[in-house]
Amino acid sequence: PDTNSAQLAWIIYQSLRPKYHPSETTDNTNYPSLVIGKIHREKVDYARPQHTSCYCDGGDSSSSNGRRAWDEYHSAIQEALDRAIENHGKAHLFDIHGQNHRDATEIGHMLTNSDLVCCDSLTKEESAAVAAQAKVDITSMNGILRKSSIGAMSKLQSFTSAEDIIRGPYSIGTLLDESGYPAVPSRQTPCPCCANCKSLVGTQRQSSSGSDDDVKNKSQDPKNNEDADDHTCPCTGFDAKVWGGNVNGNGFGPCSFFWGGNTLGIYGGGRQRKSVSSTDGQSPSSSNCSTQLLKYQGFIAATQIETPWKGTRQTDDQIDKFGSAIANAIYTFMEHFYDYR
Repeated sequence: PDTNSAQLAWIIYQSLRPKYHPSETTDNTNYPSLVIGKIHREKVDYARPQHTSCYCDGGDSSSSNGRRAWDEYHSAIQEALDRAIENHGKAHLFDIHGQNHRDATEIGHMLTNSDLVCCDSLTKEESAAVAAQAKVDITSMNGILRKSSIGAMSKLQSFTSAEDIIRGPYSIGTLLDESGYPAVPSRQTPCPCCANCKSLVGTQRQSSSGSDDDVKNKSQDPKNNEDADDHTCPCTGFDAKVWGGNVNGNGFGPCSFFWGGNTLGIYGGGRQRKSVSSTDGQSPSSSNCSTQLLKYQGFIAATQIETPWKGTRQTDDQIDKFGSAIANAIYTFMEHFYDYR
C-alpha cells in the first residue's frame, strides 16, 4: 500500500520549500523538515512500536539492526520537532502513508468512525470550554480532543473547535477535496461511513487498532451468524470492518478507515491502545503503546495522511500533481490555524 509514498512525500516537501523559503537569503528556520524511512517495511516498520517493528536478521523481531534503524528514524523526527519548538514554540507533524482500499485520502487524527459520527455533539460543548481556557491542560481534557492527536491545537489563538480542524473549510480533508482529490473526513464527506450500510455489508468484524498493518483480513459469512439481523448499523468502533464476499475481494469495505498509527500517538497523543504503564514517556523505543512523549504534550499536534493508489501514486505525473495539491492544503492549513507563513 505504501508504494511510491516516499516519492510523494518528497514532492510535498519540495513543493512546500519555496512557499516558506522563497530565496536563499531568507531565514531558513521556516523550512519544513522531511524524514523518510528507506528500509522496506517488511524488515522495519517505523510506524509500529519498536518491539514489534523489526524483522531483520532472518525474521528476528529483536534484530539489533532493525532496532538501530527504527531508533535513527525516530531520532530524526524528534530532532526536527525539537528544532521547530525551539524556533516557533509548536509544530505539526504530518505522517504520509498509502492505502488501496478507498479511492480517497483518509485523514487520521486518532479518531475512529464512531468518533467522527458523534463529533458534532461532542465538540460544540467541549471545544467552547477549551477555547475559553487557552492554556488548558490537555491531559485533563475529556471527549474528542483527549482522544485525538490534535489536542495541542486547542492552545492556538485561531482555535474555535475540533470540528473546524477535522472537517471545517480549512481542514486538510476539505482543502484536498476542493482541489479535486476526494478526502475523508471533510465537509463533503464528514465521516468514513455515515449511513446505515447493513444492506451492503451484512455482519462485519472489526479490528481494534488504528494502523493499516494491524488490520486482519478475517471473513465471516452473515448466513452463518444468527445475530446478523441485529447489526442494524455496523458503522461504529475502530478503523476497519471486514467481511466475507465483498466485491473487491480484498477484505475491505466502505467502513475501512485508517485513523492513525503509533507515530501519531507518540508525537501527537490521543487514545491509547494499551496500558500507560508500558512506557516511561521519555523515548519512543520505551513505549509499547501510542502514549505521547511527555516533552511534546501541549506543543505537538499530528495528522496522518493515508493516500489512495488510483490516480495519485501510479505515475510520476500523478505524484507530482497530487503532491503539489497536498502541499497547498498543508500550507493553507498551517497559515489559517498557526498563522505560519
